Amino acid sequence: MKLYTKYVSVLIIGLFLGSTMLSLAIDSNPEKTENLEEISVVSEVASPGHNVFLQYISSDNCYYCYHAGGGSESAHNLKVSNPDEFVYITYSSLNYGATNDARSGNVAPIYAMNHLGQSGGAPTGHMGDSDPEISGSTGDGKRYDSSFSSGGNMPSSVMSDYQINVMQNVNPSNSANVDITMEASYVGSGTAPSSTVLYAAVTEEKCAYTYGDGTYAHNCWQAWLLNGNSYATKSGTVGGGTGFVTMDLNSGTH
Repeated sequence: MKLYTKYVSVLIIGLFLGSTMLSLAIDSNPEKTENLEEISVVSEVASPGHNVFLQYISSDNCYYCYHAGGGSESAHNLKVSNPDEFVYITYSSLNYGATNDARSGNVAPIYAMNHLGQSGGAPTGHMGDSDPEISGSTGDGKRYDSSFSSGGNMPSSVMSDYQINVMQNVNPSNSANVDITMEASYVGSGTAPSSTVLYAAVTEEKCAYTYGDGTYAHNCWQAWLLNGNSYATKSGTVGGGTGFVTMDLNSGTH
């Protein structure tokens, strides 16, 4: 898959298996990882023992998203304290009354907000699969801590059955593009699934859109990675992809 370099900051990978979202997630930006290590973390949130994935719905004019201890700070704090186990996407719309706009990832052929059943209201979070919804803000920057520590709606018995590798390199024939290679395999003891959907997005570590107070959210959606070596941004689909990549892990590594 090829993307313009301006979009590639953080690569987030997940797997849909039936009703379970498996957050086999990887931060592919070495610079970002290095910056996180430089931050002094006062206390680490209790680990669930596996990766947890959050889909966070936010908006420019959402006061409870950006005020002290709000939704964005809660997600960012959790990422800083547990960088290896917590991964999230921020779907950042212009207005909290219409959180299903193209800027927040609701574009053809994916329409992410339809999956989340979301058309308005922020801040809202969905850990693992789309339910249950975590709405509102506690105001202390810890809104998602307890859900994360309790497993994030993601069973550890299933999480250990899968492995994903992500490689990101500048295209040798066109330095303006980045080639992203993803490998997924089943490493469990049972029967591998024959139909697995790779839920893949590119996000921006420091979002380009500012809140009403001038601050920034993090990990804002920028593009979906699609089948046929294509991708979709808010401006449209490049390469003619029709949806996420589907794999048959019964036949080995993909």
